[in-house]
Amino acid sequence: MEEYNNVQKLRKEGLGSTAISKITGVQLSTVKNWLFNGRLPKHFSKKYREAILKNLMKAKQKIKELKEEKFLELSKNITEDFAYVLGAVLGDGYIYFHPKGWGHIRISVKDKDFANNFFQSLKNWSKMNCRIYQYDEFWRVYSSSVIVARVLKKFDLNKLENMPEETISAFLKGIYDLKVI
Repeated sequence: MEEYNNVQKLRKEGLGSTAISKITGVQLSTVKNWLFNGRLPKHFSKKYREAILKNLMKAKQKIKELKEEKFLELSKNITEDFAYVLGAVLGDGYIYFHPKGWGHIRISVKDKDFANNFFQSLKNWSKMNCRIYQYDEFWRVYSSSVIVARVLKKFDLNKLENMPEETISAFLKGIYDLKVI
């Protein structure tokens, strides 16, 4: 019981499962089971286990609802930054979805300025964390948000027809690696 409570306390402090395992001495698989899979120590009473599992299910549902809200918000936010990101991903990037439900987008380009422009547009549009780094002679921009990946993947390109000229121009700049002015 004490180990479980320590694991929960460290998680609330923002530590990851690996760090928690090292600090507490509890096996990493056990920490992950306690934190993410809803498995509880066997010595917990049935009533206590049921209460914790109920709260875990509520938390998972809330996370699902928040993700759906963010998806809808980004889907409606068709800005020049969005159009530029969409064009760049279609031209130089890719969208990946893992069977377990996570996903990401990434571009790899040699032009540092283009990578920086893409990075800024992605951050401005999505309001999500993303990374830019150099790998060999390529600059890579990466977002591990499945929500961003879903919005880009599901966007209907036919909607661009009715967009303002500036939005269409931003899309073309992204697709053809042109500098944003």
